[in-house]
Amino acid sequence: MKLKNEHNTVSQVLDAARGWNEAHAPYDRITKLPFYQIIATDVSQEQRGVALQPLAGEPGAELKTFTLQPHAQGQLLARLEYPSRLLAKLPERLNLMNLNWLNQNNAEKDCQFRVIDGDQVRALVSNRYEPFDHLELLEMIEPYCPDSVVRKEFWDDQTFHLSITFPKSATAIKVGDIVEKGIHISNSEVGMRSVTILGYVFRLKCTNGAISGGDGGGARFRHLGNGDRIHQGVQAAIQEVMMATESIIANFKRALLNEIDKPIDYIERLAKKESLTQETFKSILDSYMEERSTGEGDNLYTVSQAISRSANKVEGDEAYDLQRLSVKALTMTV
Repeated sequence: MKLKNEHNTVSQVLDAARGWNEAHAPYDRITKLPFYQIIATDVSQEQRGVALQPLAGEPGAELKTFTLQPHAQGQLLARLEYPSRLLAKLPERLNLMNLNWLNQNNAEKDCQFRVIDGDQVRALVSNRYEPFDHLELLEMIEPYCPDSVVRKEFWDDQTFHLSITFPKSATAIKVGDIVEKGIHISNSEVGMRSVTILGYVFRLKCTNGAISGGDGGGARFRHLGNGDRIHQGVQAAIQEVMMATESIIANFKRALLNEIDKPIDYIERLAKKESLTQETFKSILDSYMEERSTGEGDNLYTVSQAISRSANKVEGDEAYDLQRLSVKALTMTV
């Protein structure tokens, strides 16, 4: 599944999450890996796959074979420290012998299957993993967002990002340049990221978004420990996160006065400091020229907006990282 910018309200996103849960019936199974035999399954002609077949000693075994989706298979290989390149190159019989020996002799035996569609393991995580799924998060968020608008949305099999704003919070950075305050939430149901709630500012002029780094508001919660701790933390963060947007807006206004003599060189130094790829560096440069073509000056604000504008050209975690960098760039030394 993959959704991108398909809904206008949090209620609509919540309905989509409920529909997905009804269609795929997710559940979790805490077990021990040595209770299973690893067998081969053909994912495609190009990719080898594996499944987990219960052995006779599995307590309460459902007597069903669990197929590992690609992400869960990668997690299994990482747990067994078995390189994926070997799985691709070695004969099937040798792979299965190696994997099953490692599985029976691995020190870490307890695990949790995150299952959908009856027998599809989408994630293989620690038994200490505390499920806190998108539906649960959205049900907590929705009551706080009666007058909000969804500005950015991305949801695939591994990550979830949602940026919302409150139009009544609109304020001017300068004449003709209006922004709205809001919040950004992100999560993963397969062990890729923590539950995250951060401040968000959306620029109406170019539909750029900026995400706070968490200082001054917002929080991250790992999928570990007592689920009540996550619930309480999320509720507190929702109420406090708007503080971070005030800091972003104040830094935007200060950045307007921070002129840069050689902006291209400045962006290049920033790219090197943040270890950005050449493709991302070029995208930011292109976005900077787009910003300049709209009449923006050579200042730190334009650099920041060029970074967030470039985030519109990518998606998911990559867009999230660039939107956070657009805020970080306002106060970092390059």
